[in-house]
Amino acid sequence: MKRRDFILNTSLLAFAISTNISCIIKREDDVTTTGDNCDNTTKDILGPFYREQAPERTNIREPNDTNRLLHIKGKVILNDCTTPVSNIYIDFWQANDKGEYDNESTQYKYRAKVKTNQKGEYELKTIMPGKYLNGNQFRPSHIHLRIKTDHTKELISQIYFKNDTSIDNDP
Repeated sequence: MKRRDFILNTSLLAFAISTNISCIIKREDDVTTTGDNCDNTTKDILGPFYREQAPERTNIREPNDTNRLLHIKGKVILNDCTTPVSNIYIDFWQANDKGEYDNESTQYKYRAKVKTNQKGEYELKTIMPGKYLNGNQFRPSHIHLRIKTDHTKELISQIYFKNDTSIDNDP
């Protein structure tokens, strides 16, 4: 199956080469999207907006965020689809609702390191990221993630959202 077809036919994309991530994204208006599946996918690019040393936290909403709130919950498991990966960090980063990244502030807005618990579970409160121009076309709304452990290959991926009209044209 082509990557683009996979994204269009699933609710979101967040799977690893050596580690799988299962996610449930719940919008505050009670719309729930699941990506609970154990298929592997190709890596995505790190991109120009990654910053090291994001703070450890589970809420990256800003005080003025009121629309399009998201609550992401999931579980990191190995390729056997059952073994949880506990006590590892997932780096998350994304644009704000206007499609802008915080690349310089000490607040690391819309960036976090989230640690999995003993069952491999994690959660993150955030917002739906805005789109931004990439050349002459908009990137689809997406949330970046990076997982690196001593026991698995590094995963760099992006979570995309079903029905986003920019997915078809995203390079």
